[in-house]
Formats: sequence, C-alpha cells, structure tokens
Amino acid sequence: MNDELLYVQAQSMRNNLVFGNIEEALPGEVENAESVLREFLVSKLKMANDLVIEMKFERIHIIGEKNRDKIRPIVAKFNLFKERELVRRSASALKDTSYYLHEQFPKKISDKRRKLVPELKNARKRGSKAWISYDTLFIDGVPYTKSNN
Repeated sequence: MNDELLYVQAQSMRNNLVFGNIEEALPGEVENAESVLREFLVSKLKMANDLVIEMKFERIHIIGEKNRDKIRPIVAKFNLFKERELVRRSASALKDTSYYLHEQFPKKISDKRRKLVPELKNARKRGSKAWISYDTLFIDGVPYTKSNN
C-alpha cells in the first residue's frame, strides 16, 4: 500500500521541475513567481523568448517560508510533459553557475536517489554510461545492485 501511495505521489509530480537559487524580490516588493521563472528561462537557460511566452503552466509557486538567509526554490508544474523535458534538457546552460533545476520527487524517492549519486559518479569515472531513472541507478544499461558491483 505504501509503494502504491508513493507511486501516485510521484505521478502527480511528473510534470514538475524545481528551480533553485533564483533571486527573490526584496522585502516589500510584490513577487510574481511565473514572471520570475519565465525571465529565468530566457536569460539563464537561453531559451527563445517566443517559446517561453507560449509555455503553459498549471501552477508555479515558491516553496517554504520567506527567510532572509535562504533563497527558496520555485516549483513549476508544466501543462505539457514535452515542454518540461525541453526545459530540463536545457539545464546544461546552468553549468558553472549557482543556479540549478531538477525533477521533483516525493521525499522518500529523493532520499533514495541521493544515496545513489556517489555510485553514479564512480561509474562515470570508470568510463561507464550511468544514469538514475526514478529510484534506480543504471550502469551500462543494467540496474545497479550492490551485488553486481
């Protein structure tokens, strides 16, 4: 039952991307998360303005309570998975910057993925093709288990 609930949660987040380190409005200023995100897509991800204007979002919001010491992430739920993937694939433009974007998963899945990252990096250092899909690490197309390492 828990696995089914986790799967349903993950499915409800499948069109979401999380964007981080995007500057927030100064105290007292009104902030529109959607316009901030659209500007970010054009200026930092180098996406065409016409394309970004046409994108449809179900919802865009900032996660957490306002805190002077921390920039809160923005979650965007795309109407079309195809548009989400287009944005996700543009993430390489953020290399060597403080900005980031990633897929959104339930906490349990995120924790499992986080534990797989060291093995992912090790596999890539060894020259293997490696990636994480949902909560599984694949090395050269084979699901990773500690026993096949």
